[in-house]
Amino acid sequence: MSKHVDDLQKKTEESKEQVSISSQEIIKDLSMKVDSTKRAFLRQLESTTQKKSQEVLNEMTAISIDKTRQPFGYEQLRQLNLKMCSIGGKKPDGQGCDNIPERDKNIKDIEDAKQHEARKKKILQCN
Repeated sequence: MSKHVDDLQKKTEESKEQVSISSQEIIKDLSMKVDSTKRAFLRQLESTTQKKSQEVLNEMTAISIDKTRQPFGYEQLRQLNLKMCSIGGKKPDGQGCDNIPERDKNIKDIEDAKQHEARKKKILQCN
């Protein structure tokens, strides 16, 4: 019986070595395939990324060259303090609006501006 057990142990050892060698070869082949696939994936990723970034750069260039669009990074704030006074006719002093501050000064400014403008006249001819 002990001889039989010894034979079984020897066969198991041989099988163990064969399994170990076989599994190492399989692992080696698998590692090579994984590395190859990883390199291919990285190349494809790099290519796709490069194409996409070139598309974005081209689009940015097209937008920045286009004169009808506002360029990137351009901000503008305009503040206007507008004071406007117009008259359609004059009322005598004391009968004008009370809610227009400096009414007399505004009327004088408007009258002064009218003096400097050329008068426009229309002449109609009938034949």
